[in-house]
This record gives sequence, C-alpha cells and structure tokens, in this order.
Amino acid sequence: MYGAGRTDADFEGVLERLKEEGSSLLVVGDVPGEAYARASCRMLGDGEHAPRQRVLVVGGGAGATLPARCGESRCGDSDTVITHGTNARSAVADAGVTPAITPQTHVAAGDANALGRAVLDTIASSDGEFAAGELRVGVDTVQTLIDAVGEFPTFQTVDLLSECVRRERGMAHFHLPKPRDDRHVRLLEPLFDAVVELRVTDGVEQRWSLRDEDVVSEWVALDD
Repeated sequence: MYGAGRTDADFEGVLERLKEEGSSLLVVGDVPGEAYARASCRMLGDGEHAPRQRVLVVGGGAGATLPARCGESRCGDSDTVITHGTNARSAVADAGVTPAITPQTHVAAGDANALGRAVLDTIASSDGEFAAGELRVGVDTVQTLIDAVGEFPTFQTVDLLSECVRRERGMAHFHLPKPRDDRHVRLLEPLFDAVVELRVTDGVEQRWSLRDEDVVSEWVALDD
C-alpha cells in the first residue's frame, strides 16, 4: 500500500537512499527469535560484495541466534560483539559460532550510558572513514533496556546511537519484540527512518513503514 502515485521503483529508490546516506531501523513484531535473526542477517550484510564492519549488541539469551545472524555460523575479523544484561555472555559462548567469540565488552543490565559508550567507542576505534553502508550495527537489547532503566534513558541511548551511525553513513537496526501498535513501539518510532514489521505465515514476511516518505510497503517474503 504505497502513497498516491508511488511505485515499487520509488520504494526501492528510497531504500537505496537510506543505504547511501545512513539510516536507523526499528524491527518489531511478535515473532520467534529465529525470524528476527534472519532479518538481522540481511540487514547486517555478509561482506561478500562490499566491506562490512559489523557491531552486534546482544542481550540475554539472544546470543543463541548469533549463528543465524552472522551467516553460516561464522563471525569474521570485522565483527564485534558487545553483550548486555544477565546471561548474555554465556549465551554467546554457547552459540556455536566459528571462530568462538569473546565479547569485546560486557555491560551490566541497567547501565544505558555504559552501553552507549561501548558502541560509540567501537565505532570510533575503526581506522579512517567508513564507506557508505560499510558500518552495520544490530542491537537486540531495546526491551532489555526498557525493562532495566525505563523509557526515557532507553530513548536517549537509542537516539544517540542512531545519530552516530547516520553520521558514518552506516545502517543500524534495533529489535523490539512487540506488536506494531505497542505503546513502546509508538514511543520510539520517531527516532527511526523506518519501522520494519515482521510476521510469520508460510515463511517470514516483512512490511516497511518509511517515516519521512509516509509510505508503507506491502507484506513481502523476507528472502525476496
């Protein structure tokens, strides 16, 4: 369901602009962790066709989905994992990623400032400027932050990280496992360039809502 006069080509053009100029996406939906992991893998990119510097922020038991998020159960030298909250380090250790991952930083639950600094320091430690789309950041701890520190500190942290990634012409995505009409989704969505809603039917499907363009896509298969 596109806006008046919109076409698939227009929609694809907006997505290309977001890739070129930098963007931050909110990924929502009441779906299994495996469905989110597949979406995250696509958003992180595989580095086969262009260089990637990937930063993964992993909370709680979400480390179990790392193989699916990294692609073919592998993390490379350009991947950095930051863990956040209870059980996150052990979940990463047990994930079966090759080579085995030692998270660069672990941040205790409830310290939103430390989490923000850890991600910013990781981005700043890279040599030189990023090419457009080279920096990819995936954050699956939005609910962890809300539960631990509340809405306003979460809002501040997400806003800070989103703006940093945009300045580097990178692409960030933040996972909030809630329905599209959830109050926390409505609270946070003004910070993002698009909200990507997931659902599971015969497979995993996605629907994009582009904020500045006032455009909502049709439901399409994630792997199309």
